Amino acid sequence: MKVNRQHLTLTSLRQRRADSEVTRRRVCLQLWLPTVLTVIFVHCARGQCPWKDSPDLQATCVCAFNLARQLSVQCDQVDFPVLLAALNSSARKISIDLLYINNSTISTITNDMFENLAIHSLQISGCKVKKIENNAFKSQGQYLKNLNLQDNELTEVPVKALRVLTSLSLLDISKNKISSIENYSFSTLQDLTTLKLSDNNITLAPHALSGLENSLKNLNLKGTKQKIVPECIRGLQSLAFLDLSQNSIRELPGPDGSLTFDGLDSLTALNLERNLLVNLKRDAFTGIKNTLSSLSLLNNLLPEFPTEAIATLSDLRVLDIGFNLLNKLPTDAFFNNPSITLLALDGNPLPTVPEKALAHLNHTLRGLSIGGRFLNCDCRLRWIIEWIRNGELQVTSRERNPQFCGNPPHFRERGFYSFEPNELVCDLDTAMIAASPSTITNEFSTSHISTSTIVTEPTTSSSTTASSNAGMTNTSETTIAAIPSTTAVPKTSRVPSIRPAAPTWRHASHQRPPLVMNFPQQKPNIDDSNEVIVKNAYRQDNSVIIQWDSDVANILGFRVVYRLFGDKSFKQGPPLEASEREFKIKNVPSQECIVVCVISLEEVHVSPETVPYSQCREVRTVSAAATNMDKITIAASAAICGTIVVAVLVFAAASRRRSRTVHRLHNQLPEKMSNPCCGGLTGTPSPSGPLSSLATLGAFGKQREWDQVSAYSARSIPRARSYTEPAAPEPLPGRPGRARSLADGQSSQHSYSHSGRYGAPGYPGSLLGSRTGNVTR
Repeated sequence: MKVNRQHLTLTSLRQRRADSEVTRRRVCLQLWLPTVLTVIFVHCARGQCPWKDSPDLQATCVCAFNLARQLSVQCDQVDFPVLLAALNSSARKISIDLLYINNSTISTITNDMFENLAIHSLQISGCKVKKIENNAFKSQGQYLKNLNLQDNELTEVPVKALRVLTSLSLLDISKNKISSIENYSFSTLQDLTTLKLSDNNITLAPHALSGLENSLKNLNLKGTKQKIVPECIRGLQSLAFLDLSQNSIRELPGPDGSLTFDGLDSLTALNLERNLLVNLKRDAFTGIKNTLSSLSLLNNLLPEFPTEAIATLSDLRVLDIGFNLLNKLPTDAFFNNPSITLLALDGNPLPTVPEKALAHLNHTLRGLSIGGRFLNCDCRLRWIIEWIRNGELQVTSRERNPQFCGNPPHFRERGFYSFEPNELVCDLDTAMIAASPSTITNEFSTSHISTSTIVTEPTTSSSTTASSNAGMTNTSETTIAAIPSTTAVPKTSRVPSIRPAAPTWRHASHQRPPLVMNFPQQKPNIDDSNEVIVKNAYRQDNSVIIQWDSDVANILGFRVVYRLFGDKSFKQGPPLEASEREFKIKNVPSQECIVVCVISLEEVHVSPETVPYSQCREVRTVSAAATNMDKITIAASAAICGTIVVAVLVFAAASRRRSRTVHRLHNQLPEKMSNPCCGGLTGTPSPSGPLSSLATLGAFGKQREWDQVSAYSARSIPRARSYTEPAAPEPLPGRPGRARSLADGQSSQHSYSHSGRYGAPGYPGSLLGSRTGNVTR
């Protein structure tokens, strides 16, 4: 038995090893087989190239034949002269279905360059082509169907070189440096059906597309810096698709009114994505209202749903109006559009989508794009769940974090396909339960009952405006505070009530930012310091220029706001594209200080209190000339200084006159002085020295005004106790000389000082105080 068991064990081990080896070989085969097949395919493809002895071309080009035995050659970073020589020698009698050259250097396409070839499709892209000579395609007139010259450095349309291409059906000259297209530039291309001019900063002449009225079906003017719908498109009777995306069109119709789309009798698709549209009037689509079936208004600045303009498009089937500023969807938004099958509303600050607006589309609507941080998933959206369950609707969203529901928070990670209809409840349901008398115990006071009754009144409204949302939030909090001790309220299986709190409209760096219009202004604790980085603001002539940057990806755009210093409100500039980084404010008032700020387009409540200081700059518009206030200040300072100088001169003159009087009194003989005058001491000096005799100065009427504020008081100079003989008079130590008087009078700042800095020893502080008051008055 033991031998049999060992034999079975060895057999099983061998079998396992064999199985593992087979498995390993299969895995290796699966890993290496695609690589081997690719190498074989590339080798075979290169083997089909008509040249044999050119290693460089074998390394940079791939060739293949189609079922019609037409050659396709695709080269990247190739030596073009070598390739052209090989084609002229080896493929002269071969029809070339596609010649694709990319990322090479061909500065000029010269005359008769393809003389010996028959090319149906020619693409020369990313090759730095600057010039095409007039006869470059002379031999290709009857062969060439598609010509792609995108991503080069052409500065003008090669009109003369294109004239011979009478069989051309596609022309792509996008991503060049073309600045203008003249009248009748394509008039000889009678079979042209597709024209791509995108990503050129071009000016289109009124008749630039004349001659293409009966052939052109697809026109691409994406990113061509158009501010209005160009006049040259009028009369293109065969045009079916028009791409005007990524331009700067602000309103429709344009300056010519109903003639904007005149003569476009076959237009079915219009792309206006990523413009600056803020207004679509009722006659916006006059001329195409009976044919247009697909319309894209994605990523514009529409603050309200253009009900009247959309209502004119009776055959509309696809509408994309996502990522605008819509905060409300009217119930009659699609009343005149019964054929809509695809509708995109995501990216708008819509709190809800009323069923009534789409009820009549329940048999035609197959795709709905809706969602974002502002969407309240409550009972008002139950109809979406029901439509999904009936298999008639697919719901998607281009938003992220959250993709569908913004409120309540615990729904943010879920999609509409995971909901049960009874999970979507409104505040009204829970509020009615909370207010029911049967749920309130006897312990609940009368005042509490009255409070809950007042609270439930505003919640009975089904309004979706921002103000009602804010009110519901506040009253719900009051209810919670009013019944902290309630324990008899029966539990319900429903999801807790939904309070549509104010959303956080700041976005992460990878998110596309929707906009808020009517929600209360609240700032979440999210760092958005790099959303707008103001770099510089300066004056240029009578304008103010501000420059900024942003580190936030996918920002919708910017707006410049400004106010004169002291104003309490901002004036708003036009909306700017996300790529713009500079704005000029013209005709700024002179001799004013202006405060200029840059904000993102998602900021709607703009005031000096809400705009961060780091996003603003103060610019003094007049820096060289003195302002009115400066002139007033200088004049006042000059007047004060002049008054002080005059006062000091008067004081110095009076002091000198007094000194002369004192000196004359001391020089008189003792016998000539009257006894009463000197206290009965005849011929004897005053025991207190010459200073004590100053009391007699009142006898001289001309010095009367200086009696009360003598500059020679006992506080300034100590009095001598006795004198043995009359001494020759000397200048008093406290006597102010001319130099000191002038020095004190030179500074207006010193004249305002009430300290005794200059009062001792020459001038007492009391005198300076009186003089200061006089100057001030």
